[in-house]
Amino acid sequence: MIENLEEPAQGMQRGDGMELYYINSVGEKLDFTKEPYIARDITELLNYDHSYEVRNQRIAGFYDTVAEIPISINVVARTREEYISASDRFFEVTENDILKNKKGKLYFDGSYVLCNLVGSVKSDWYREVGFHVNNIRLVTDQPVWITEKHFSFQKKTAKEKIFEHLDYPYDYPHDLLAEPYGLDKIEGGTSDSHFKMTIYGPAVFPEIFINGYKHRVNTVVAEGEYLTIDSREETVVRCMVDGTKINEYDNREHEHSVFKKIPAGIMETEWNGSFGWDITLFEERSEPRW
Repeated sequence: MIENLEEPAQGMQRGDGMELYYINSVGEKLDFTKEPYIARDITELLNYDHSYEVRNQRIAGFYDTVAEIPISINVVARTREEYISASDRFFEVTENDILKNKKGKLYFDGSYVLCNLVGSVKSDWYREVGFHVNNIRLVTDQPVWITEKHFSFQKKTAKEKIFEHLDYPYDYPHDLLAEPYGLDKIEGGTSDSHFKMTIYGPAVFPEIFINGYKHRVNTVVAEGEYLTIDSREETVVRCMVDGTKINEYDNREHEHSVFKKIPAGIMETEWNGSFGWDITLFEERSEPRW
């Protein structure tokens, strides 16, 4: 049995099924809701602080700076071997991102912040068994909680009925939908969102309209290939069947930026229906959803 194990602070009580975990850049996970890592207090996760610029005694604008997120973790073990193993794994998973200068993700109830663990202050570390408290500091240069929304649209066929109201009780001598055509909707966040769009071949000079705004790349995506537009990274990349990646940045539409954020609210999407495509919206908030 573990002796003298303190109960986690009430601040982390957010109902059954709460998610709180860290995933590093290679997919290794530390779950902070069950042994051997139990979060003591999550209050700091709900806090935020916007910086602002003052000119002539007036607020000229708002901006975000590098922010730190402190969390206290109980590292729990029933044997000396478990204790050492849990402590070493915690360090190795988080230090991996530091050594590679890559960001991990701290997930909290479906949202995440891109961050790195930059500090650890321990107490009661000398225990043979039981637990010690690991007070960690996470740092981020993007102090927002990101919620991903995924939408997927399939390739249409010429005979597919896109509009139910065009299903007449008798046939016309010509096909009203002779060409494939796609019309659908996506629901954005509460503010304009970055996105990642993936177009699956075959597709020739693919273009997609979202609320009438055109996203187009002047290239050919062959069968088995796919094209990715990433607004956060401002990249356009075509992946060939053998995995080779082709930079299509120079072939993007210049008159209409393919990286323009997706507006908030419900929006119509339109494309010629000859290819399938996916889009992931990255909704950003200063605090996670309650």
